[in-house]
Amino acid sequence: FNFLKPNLKVLELGSAPGAWTQVNVNILGKNNVWCIDKVQMEVIEGTFFNKIDVLDEMVLEKLGKFLKQKVDIIESDMASSSTGHSKTDHLRTMSLCEASYDIANNFLNKGGTFISKVLQGGTENELLIKLKNSFINVKHAKPKSSRKESSEMYVIATNFREKK
Repeated sequence: FNFLKPNLKVLELGSAPGAWTQVNVNILGKNNVWCIDKVQMEVIEGTFFNKIDVLDEMVLEKLGKFLKQKVDIIESDMASSSTGHSKTDHLRTMSLCEASYDIANNFLNKGGTFISKVLQGGTENELLIKLKNSFINVKHAKPKSSRKESSEMYVIATNFREKK
């Protein structure tokens, strides 16, 4: 999707253990990658990390103090821990997606990109409606590494319209 370009600024949500972080810093350069997770993560050189839970009711305030600016890209690879009950897993993961969207709505620059893992299961349509109202382009992608029967996919929303 080619949304990573040198010198753009990215916020990673649910960044541990850091695989996306390493890719981001290699492409975007040092000091352009901010990471948050509810679990501690080893800080990768050239990045900023803060232990923040996206479901914390103070998340927007905490992020404002941490970022001190808006960013060009917000990435979320978060999914809830599997319970083995697909409907429960879907609802829990979609709550993380909704929280990620709220963060994007507050911290993305105009024209920015939002990418988030979603699990298909029925309630993702509400999020898609919000995304289509906030972004010019909204697409889905299923990673090649994902099993065919898996409900996992990513939503990629580009050209953020900016919060009104």
